Amino acid sequence: ASGPQKPIPKMQAFCVQGAGRKDVNGVYALSDGSCDGADVYRKAGTQFALLRNGAGHWSLCDLRGSHSNRWTLRTVELYRVTQIPAGPTPAPLGWQCIDGLDPPPMVQRASTTSFTSLQEDKMRKNLEPVVRFSGTGKRPFSRPGSEPRLPQLRAPKHNLAEPLKMEVIIDRKKERPRKFQKQVLSFRAVLTRPSARVPWGIEWSEEHYRANGARLVQSVREGSPASRWNVWQSVRGRTTILIQPGDQLVRVDGRWAYHDAEIGEMDANEANAAIGSGEIADSSRCIILEFLRPIVRPSSPVPPLLQAWDSQQHMVVDWNVTADVQNQKILGWALVFCDVEHGIWYVVDGVTRIANMLGVAGNDVGVIHPDTMSMHIWEGLPPGRMYAVCVAAYTPRGWSSFSALSRPVILSKGMALIDDQTNATVELSRDPWKTRPRFAVPSHIVPGATAPIEMPAGSPDLLSSWRRLRMRVLIQDLAEPLDTHVDLTEVGNGLALVVTYVADNTPIAKWNEEQIAHHSFVAHGKRVSPSLNLGDFIIRVNGVSGVAGMMAELRRAPKSLAVTIERHTGQQPESRCITDEPMDSLFPIDFRLDSEAVLAAEDTQWNVYLSPEEGTLAARIVESDGEALESALRSVLTTASDPPYTLRYPSILKDGERRQHLIRRMDFRQTTTLTRGPSAPASPSAPPLAPFVGVSAAPGDLSRQCSVGNLSRRPPSVGSVEDDQALLGLRRAMADITCDCDLMASAIEQFQLASHAVRSSQVGKQLLRRAQSLESLWRWQRECAEARAALQAALGQVLRREAELATYENVRETEGKPLHDLEDLLRALTLARTYGEELEFECAEAAEVANRLGIANEQYVARRRIDAAAADPKEDEGHLAIAISQAEALHVHEKVVNGARDLLKKWQVQHVRNHLHDELFVAVKELKRHVANRECPGAGSDEQIRVRHAIAGSGLPPDHPLVVEAKDLLVRWEADNLALRAEARLQNAVARALKGYDPNVPEAGDLLGSAIAEVSQQGVDAKYLESARAALASWQESRLRRAEKDLEIAIEYKDQDFLREGLILARKAGVNHQLLEKGVRLLRKLQIEDEVNKKLEIAMEIVELEPLEKAVLYAHENDFLEEESPMLLSGCLQYSLRYWAVEFNDVNRTGKTVGLAKDTEEATALMKRAQWVLPQMKEPGVPEVAFRALERDIRALSLVMPGIRDRAIVQKTSEELKRVLGAVERYAEELPRVIADGQEAIPKGLSKALVQRAQDHYTKFQHNVRVLTDILGKEKVFAAELKSALIQARLAGAPLALIDEGLKRLEAVDHKVFHATELELALYVAMNEADDISELAADTRFMRVQDAVDNIKYARLSLPGELMLDVEEISLALAAERTLVMQIEEARRILSGKEDADEAKTRALVDTLKRACTGADASAQEEAKHTLLPIGERLAARLEHEASKKRSLLRTAEKAFKARGTPTMELRALLIAVREGFLPRSTLDEMYSKFRKRKLEFLPNHFRAALSSRNFALAAAFWQRGVALKAADERNGEEWRGDFRRHAGRDLDKCGIIVEGAFTEARSGGSFGTAGWRQNPYFIVRHTGDSSSMTHSSVTVYLVEGALLPATLAVHIVRNSQGVADAGLASVLVPGYEVLSGSADDDEIPKCTFTLPPNNDARPVFIVPSAAHGELGPFTLVVHSADPVQVLEVSNAPRSTWRSEKVLAVEFGNQRPLSTSTGGGRLVGKAPPLSWYRNPQFIVRLKRAVCREGDGFDTAAASGEERRPSKLPPKPATPATSGAEATLAIPEVGDIVVSPPEPEPPLLPPEVEEKVGIVFGRCDSNGDGLIDKRELMKACRKHRKEDETRDLMEGLFDKMEQDGDWEVSWDEFVRFYVEHFYKPAPQPEENMKPSTSDFARKASKEGIPIPSGTPLLFARLVPADGCEPPPPALHLVRNRPAALTRGSVLNAPAMAGREMGPLARISANPVLHDVVTCSSVAGQDYAASSEVGAVCTLSTDVDGGVIVVPSLENKALEGKFNLHLFCTEDIVAERL
Repeated sequence: ASGPQKPIPKMQAFCVQGAGRKDVNGVYALSDGSCDGADVYRKAGTQFALLRNGAGHWSLCDLRGSHSNRWTLRTVELYRVTQIPAGPTPAPLGWQCIDGLDPPPMVQRASTTSFTSLQEDKMRKNLEPVVRFSGTGKRPFSRPGSEPRLPQLRAPKHNLAEPLKMEVIIDRKKERPRKFQKQVLSFRAVLTRPSARVPWGIEWSEEHYRANGARLVQSVREGSPASRWNVWQSVRGRTTILIQPGDQLVRVDGRWAYHDAEIGEMDANEANAAIGSGEIADSSRCIILEFLRPIVRPSSPVPPLLQAWDSQQHMVVDWNVTADVQNQKILGWALVFCDVEHGIWYVVDGVTRIANMLGVAGNDVGVIHPDTMSMHIWEGLPPGRMYAVCVAAYTPRGWSSFSALSRPVILSKGMALIDDQTNATVELSRDPWKTRPRFAVPSHIVPGATAPIEMPAGSPDLLSSWRRLRMRVLIQDLAEPLDTHVDLTEVGNGLALVVTYVADNTPIAKWNEEQIAHHSFVAHGKRVSPSLNLGDFIIRVNGVSGVAGMMAELRRAPKSLAVTIERHTGQQPESRCITDEPMDSLFPIDFRLDSEAVLAAEDTQWNVYLSPEEGTLAARIVESDGEALESALRSVLTTASDPPYTLRYPSILKDGERRQHLIRRMDFRQTTTLTRGPSAPASPSAPPLAPFVGVSAAPGDLSRQCSVGNLSRRPPSVGSVEDDQALLGLRRAMADITCDCDLMASAIEQFQLASHAVRSSQVGKQLLRRAQSLESLWRWQRECAEARAALQAALGQVLRREAELATYENVRETEGKPLHDLEDLLRALTLARTYGEELEFECAEAAEVANRLGIANEQYVARRRIDAAAADPKEDEGHLAIAISQAEALHVHEKVVNGARDLLKKWQVQHVRNHLHDELFVAVKELKRHVANRECPGAGSDEQIRVRHAIAGSGLPPDHPLVVEAKDLLVRWEADNLALRAEARLQNAVARALKGYDPNVPEAGDLLGSAIAEVSQQGVDAKYLESARAALASWQESRLRRAEKDLEIAIEYKDQDFLREGLILARKAGVNHQLLEKGVRLLRKLQIEDEVNKKLEIAMEIVELEPLEKAVLYAHENDFLEEESPMLLSGCLQYSLRYWAVEFNDVNRTGKTVGLAKDTEEATALMKRAQWVLPQMKEPGVPEVAFRALERDIRALSLVMPGIRDRAIVQKTSEELKRVLGAVERYAEELPRVIADGQEAIPKGLSKALVQRAQDHYTKFQHNVRVLTDILGKEKVFAAELKSALIQARLAGAPLALIDEGLKRLEAVDHKVFHATELELALYVAMNEADDISELAADTRFMRVQDAVDNIKYARLSLPGELMLDVEEISLALAAERTLVMQIEEARRILSGKEDADEAKTRALVDTLKRACTGADASAQEEAKHTLLPIGERLAARLEHEASKKRSLLRTAEKAFKARGTPTMELRALLIAVREGFLPRSTLDEMYSKFRKRKLEFLPNHFRAALSSRNFALAAAFWQRGVALKAADERNGEEWRGDFRRHAGRDLDKCGIIVEGAFTEARSGGSFGTAGWRQNPYFIVRHTGDSSSMTHSSVTVYLVEGALLPATLAVHIVRNSQGVADAGLASVLVPGYEVLSGSADDDEIPKCTFTLPPNNDARPVFIVPSAAHGELGPFTLVVHSADPVQVLEVSNAPRSTWRSEKVLAVEFGNQRPLSTSTGGGRLVGKAPPLSWYRNPQFIVRLKRAVCREGDGFDTAAASGEERRPSKLPPKPATPATSGAEATLAIPEVGDIVVSPPEPEPPLLPPEVEEKVGIVFGRCDSNGDGLIDKRELMKACRKHRKEDETRDLMEGLFDKMEQDGDWEVSWDEFVRFYVEHFYKPAPQPEENMKPSTSDFARKASKEGIPIPSGTPLLFARLVPADGCEPPPPALHLVRNRPAALTRGSVLNAPAMAGREMGPLARISANPVLHDVVTCSSVAGQDYAASSEVGAVCTLSTDVDGGVIVVPSLENKALEGKFNLHLFCTEDIVAERL
């Protein structure tokens, strides 16, 4: 450094290239002058100069006539490069455009000053930029003044033994490639295995190997590592890199796979360890195979153009469809960026347009749309680096290789982002291209050679598609049967068992945990484990299939279970039957191989296209044909002489030359062997093999390879022929593709005969040792395979035999042989057990089968022994008993054992009976003689005593005939005396009953029944009892006939007194229920029928609706049905007729025809129904007024109906015409239909001008179509003429097929005109669709117009000035509309409280909104004005009112807080009001500070008072408040400067339960009474211990703040209604709850005292703390009770039990069309008025029930889509809109919007959460609430080195990011912290027992009610847009089955005539429907509340839906609501 500096040589010339200003390009020669100490270079003949400008810049400028070679005032700087220090020469790259044209130039050193000679020199020396990939990654030394070139790149890391050194040439002058080229695909497969015992599984073609040594894949063995590679690649969809038959192996682990070498060295190295007890190295578990495959692929595109914008931090990439690929069908593009300084590659996702860094396993992205030719990259590339880019094209023939790299540019560091465009580009939340293909990029990229890997569209994960995962699991050492801990259910017609429950803390549960922990693996982000999970299907147990056999095997309780299970993934079918499932969905899992295979499958390292010459050479190198190798070398040497082409394998020429030398040497040795006579000739089928590698000579260097003559070099001398043969034979055996161990043994034996020098050499020993290892391994593998086959064959044989003998009846005589021959199975099992883990499952299964069948053999022997004993004619009881005991010990079938036991008992009974029969016979004979004489009562007393003694001493069974006879004699003897007296009484009762039923003696039957019951116990003769019972039956029958006859007569004559008496008798006589119910209803109706008919008659005479409605309501309240009451039927029809007559007259008066077509249809159906009923009103008995009034109302409606129909037709036709004319280019084909409808509607009032417009458009349409058709029919077409015809036809709405045909023709005629036509058509269509407000969002329409204009400008097309004016006018209108939409959204956020705002911000928003309304009124389109302006003006008025309200609230609060002596209660109420008014927190700091001081002012006095009164719970509450408010820092806070123990002393345990909680963002709902109050945290309080012994207890709850905030606390004790508990949702708080107690406003500390019911009450009691809106922070509950209680916080799990949520908009109004769906209210327990049925009705059903319904399921209605005629095309898909437009898209009434609840973050203590939030904020540099990789890297660099940062960032980011959006949210950040770092602090060792809040664990353990499995529906009605509507109500109704089958006569007044069924409206009669539940709040039907709701269960039947009816209290009220429907299953909701 201290020596003299060497002079830097001067550059003679520089070449400027690529500048946008063409005249600047050229050669700049050294001039005489200098500037700022550096030379000046001038372009000859021009004023352009290269000179240094200052200390840090070089400039390319125009001197403008100056000859001084210096900077003057006239100098214009065209381009500049920043270079600090500037240096003596200009930099080659990094130039920026100043006053020149883009792109900036690149400056290179020129070897000559002549431009012509410079070009020749460039052509000769190929001076294009070169990017070289080096295996070492070292940057080349660059001397000052050397030729500028791109920096070298570091090659990606890979695990090959020899890194590939690639050199890629970027050549832009290129000869034109063909459309599709024959190429050779080179790809790598990474295979893994657990050990060398597992073969790789590739079967090679022996034919090709024996012919020329080529290893060509013949097949892939199932279950091998190669097969698993193919399986997992198929799952991913990467079919191009599957190992397929015909693929040729060329490299193994980075080395050439020569035909005479082993495939990898790991088999020989690890053979002994694999088959012995040694330790297996990791090197044997993985191999990388490289294959070649000939393919046909498209040519590579030309390099793209890359630019970096000056003002934006992003890249712009432009590429064109060149002439080489313009005729190809492009399906997509792929872009990759290269960080040329660091060697990092980035791939661009076509969906998000974000550059993602490679190196992540499984990194696949979407392709770029084929129409995209330019792309702005905003995110993913670190700034301040130099980047180059290359592009690949995707065609139907596959991917082309990536192009050469573009010219690199530098992405500047200090540039700003444009917010709007950035958000529009990066934050794409939805991909509009649903079938977008995907691709993966290999980690090793060679520009110009590497190609993307093709993948299908959609998710490529294993579990994303419907699959049946089949796996084998082995459960060992089971102490109990499996089904004792696992519930199994039969499915699949008896083919499988499904696991429905696994008990916790059981051996099987612990086994599951062990399997998941140690034997599972993660496949594509999901863990797959060999465990028994819920829903798994068991299809085989220990070789047994079928449910019956598997259950029997499980009950056998074997020690081991070899189970085959299936686990279904993806979209599982509804049916759980597995018999109908296709076999292609079966996916076997191999846990030994897949744990590593699934990871290896993601390692896509290499996917390169080789030229045919290089591919051929690579194949010939590994083969044995020397001549073919020589030919391939010559071909490659010829090709390599072309400078633009560079070999993909740089060392291939060296390797080829070396291989050629070895082959020639081998040929010479073989010639010598033949000459000298070898002792052991080689096999004629084997290929010629090279000698041992250690003998090979080194080849010449690469320079000598270019000489073809060097290929014929003579080989060196050779040694002994026998030694050579031994070596060759041994290596031939080691490289054998069949892995023949016998051949290896023969070769080893031959090698042992070689010379001692060879055998004792180190090389010989090593070779022999490796050969012996391979021979042992191959023999072990073969024997293992043979053992497996033998075991499988033996097992299959015994299982087939077992299936044949499945039942006991099928067992036949075996002539002394065992039932099952197990000799072969046991022999195979013994052999298989020697192979350990390889056959573990098979051995376990075979062992259990052998045990089971061995037991079966023993049982068979036991059965034979029983049969022999039973057949013994001696009836030996002892022999049979022994056989039975042995059979029981062996668990012989119960049928056999029970039969033998019955036989033994029969023998015993028979023997005893024979012995004692004679002794009892004598005693019975003597007693029988005395009993026969009944006339002598008391005779035979001594004899009966003898009989009793004989029975007791005989020991005979009770059923013995003698015993029975003896007992019968005794009973008869005892009953003789009583029977005689009872017979007399019975005869008297029978005589009375035989006279029949007599109304004067109604008790005759009762007396006879009593007599029969009495004498039946006294031994009366049976004949007397039978006659008495017959008499009683006759009497009852006569009474029944009399009752039926009297009741029928009473019903017929309708006499109330007679009917009442008849009903009494009918109930006693048991008349059938239908007749009895008919009588009861008739009696009730007779009592009020006259009154009902009178009311109806009076109401019919009056014209008004209300009296008639009241009369019908009175009839409905008394259960009158229209089918039974003609007056009621007529009244209902009259009401509906009058309603529609009034409604239609109002339409004629006001002219409001919206919705008139639907009303007309309903009124027409009603008239038809009324006309059909009218003749029935003339029947006898029907009052005349019923017919007369009904006829009058029909006539009145008939008079108005024609005009109404005309109005409806005109309105409907007008809407259709306007719809079609508004988008005629889309709906032109509908013009004939709408014109025909319009012409028919002209006489009815339709505007002729509107129809004429349609006719004119149709005429234009026909003309333009005809013109275009004629032009296309010509042979010669002019481009201009065809272009004009195409544009006119497209705008006229011509068929798209015709337009496409014209465009193809135009493309063939003139491509430039075709391109211009496409752009102009896009502009015209965008302009025409700019007014489609109902179809497209404003942003979409605006961007379509702008994109079309930008494309035209980019193409430099000229447009007429008038057209540009129209474009500007449309853009201005759309911009005004978009601005108004954004302001409306902001206003709604303020009004709804989603964003806090003070008065100033609110008024500023009012001004902005008004200006937006003014701008829209002036510039927006008319339809947008009609839609948006009323909304904006209404919101502006509400905002002004809101601003005034905020000002009033704030002033009142400030005044109260400033005043002295304001009560604390009033301050608290003001704070709550201010916070609920959504004022920002920053404006209230002073108030909160004063409020804190007010709390602390008297806190010591309150604390001491509580202690003195021994209220330790209250004292603890005050103590907690002091700690929270830091009372110790105050002057009077000495009590808090110590421990609470010193105050409480021994009474510390009396303080109660201390429960900690917190208000968080997710769990903070505001004060009591607000809409979100239920979102606050709440706790269940209950007794501890046995609930049966608990009584009501008094509980007191105190609520204390845990910090400064929350400050305005309140606590309430509530519980759900009984209906909610009955529905099974008792543990989730829903509207309609009952408030048991609540804290008062004047409580110093919020307190509640209530009575806690016992635990047997199904409704748990909730403690609900609350605070004002926005007050977040911790709190403390102090719960005190005399009895032990526990407090459990209800966690997020039960509160988020809803699986689906649907939101429906509901609006009520008293103006059309809302008036027809506003029907007033309904009271609980009373019949509703007819108007109530007009309210909106929504049918809610389970989706699975609807799917079973079939064709009755209306998909459009269920999804909320608009019903359109089938001829209309579907609405175009609207791209993702901004938040403003998403909110502005107000759904129509009844439309359904799905909004699933977001998952809630895990909770942390407030202090920990605050610290985590600080860390999150430091990482989130841009403050958007999300952390991407770039932000995380920047944060990590501050604390770690740069080389450590990337690895750390990758690991952290992968663990944090869970949802696949490449950004970490706050929830994910907190979840990551909780899982990896957070350790909860230990509980304080105090007597204050804190309560747990782990609800999920306690719920099941403690018996707290949780939602059951029954589907639950929760309907919730809330006001919309934050308005304050009148009180609403919800009714959940279900039609009765009778109403669904027959329907009511009138379904509903407004819906008469509809068919009944599952989708019918509510039957308009309370008798025909049931109110399941309603939203009664505190006993009030319609109560002012922030929300109302109801809960019920849903049935799975098709007709099991529930109809939800929202309503207001009366018909005059108005309001807008959102109906939220939550369900625990998927539901379908539809408006009826």
